[in-house]
Parts: sequence; structure tokens; C-alpha cells
Amino acid sequence: MSKLVGGILLAFGVGALGALAWIAYRLALLKAAPDLILFMIMAVLLAFGAPALAAGWRRLRGRGGLTARGWQVHAGLFGLLAAASLVFAALLPDPRTGEMLTLAAAGVLVFAGLAAWCFRSARRVGGSQ
Repeated sequence: MSKLVGGILLAFGVGALGALAWIAYRLALLKAAPDLILFMIMAVLLAFGAPALAAGWRRLRGRGGLTARGWQVHAGLFGLLAAASLVFAALLPDPRTGEMLTLAAAGVLVFAGLAAWCFRSARRVGGSQ
């Protein structure tokens, strides 16, 4: 199951850093300076993408078992993704757009479930530290 968590984190790390690179490319192409909101989005993508990529790669390669603290960190990353999905659902311009709302709700459920599973694994490995 650790490899599954690693694969998911690796995919989201690559996606976040890819989105960051695309935004930077578009800004360079348009020769525009980022406003505050765009700069914050880029900072969040970098702050999430790099650790998710590193943790996912480590889990996917199977380098040793995780400690309880490591499972808690993974749970925190999935919790952040669940919160981001919830914020995305709340910020949708039109709440009647059913497809995007369904996608955001599914994201909240999936990421919250993965976070709960990681917390359960942390308890199994050695309890809270």
C-alpha cells in the first residue's frame, strides 16, 4: 500500500510542478508580471509540488518503511489536497455547474479517505509521537 501512496503523491507532485512551469511559461510568453493572487498560487504549487514529488518518489522506490511521523506527514499532504478540493468547490463561480462540483466533491472524499488511511497506518506503526 505504501507504493500506492507513493504513486499518488508522485503524480500530484509532477502535476503541481508541471502547472507551475506552465504558468511561468505563459507569464514569460505574455511578458507580464504576476499579480499577488497568481504569485500565491505559484508559491502553493511549489510548496506542495516539491515535497510531494520527493515523498512520492521515495515511497515508489520502496526505500524502507515509514515511521509513524512519516505516515502523519503523508496524511497531512493528503489533508491539504482535501482542503484544496473543498476550497475549489466553494470558489466555483456557479454552484449549478454539476460536473465540476462533483469532481471537487470526489476529490475531497478521496483525499480525506487517503489521509484517514495514512493516520491509521501511523497508529499501527507506532502511535503518535
